[in-house]
Amino acid sequence: AKKAFELAYHTVFRHATEPFNPERFQSLIGCGLTLEDMRVWLEDYLKSQGRKLMWRKDEQLWEFLIPEKIKHLFAGEKKVTGTFDREMAMRHPEIELLAFGHPAMDVILRSVFLPDAAGCAVPSKPGNIEFSAWLLMRKDETHMGDSAFDLLSVCRNQSGWELIDGKPSEIPDDLSGAIDGNLYDDIKSEIVEFLEDQFPDVDFLKDKIYWLACVF
Repeated sequence: AKKAFELAYHTVFRHATEPFNPERFQSLIGCGLTLEDMRVWLEDYLKSQGRKLMWRKDEQLWEFLIPEKIKHLFAGEKKVTGTFDREMAMRHPEIELLAFGHPAMDVILRSVFLPDAAGCAVPSKPGNIEFSAWLLMRKDETHMGDSAFDLLSVCRNQSGWELIDGKPSEIPDDLSGAIDGNLYDDIKSEIVEFLEDQFPDVDFLKDKIYWLACVF
């Protein structure tokens, strides 16, 4: 399969796939993504949606319910059962492999990129503490439009929190829909505490923040 892909990539589909470079992708992510990475990501994602990835010990299978928010995107059974073990799936064709290409997994992965996904982000690796967030902070209640807000970027790494460059290029016209729903409460509290230290003269800072986006 790998040789067939390489042949197609460099010949028949060379122009169609030119924007995608697998070697560059590999260097950007720093390591190969495994099915265990998929399981960890799915477990955290389901938690953020009020669901749980269940381990059925007797059958050695994983099970979960499609989140309520994306049920309308999925035409299959709402209860999904399968394995992240490729060898097990090959030995038992009746067992579904929970990987790229599985209908439920594809719907879930596509759903996190929808406009109404509320910026949901979960760590792809256990113990990954790097986190970035972009937000608007109201400067003055008497001003309207872009001039009434400071556009801020914060990042947490091994050294702690810091203000960074690399801000979003545009401020949303309608701030009532600014992302707020899926930022973890503890992360939000840490960011607010950090900003209160950075801007001691801003009163009621927590109430003046509009969350735009976040990423682990």
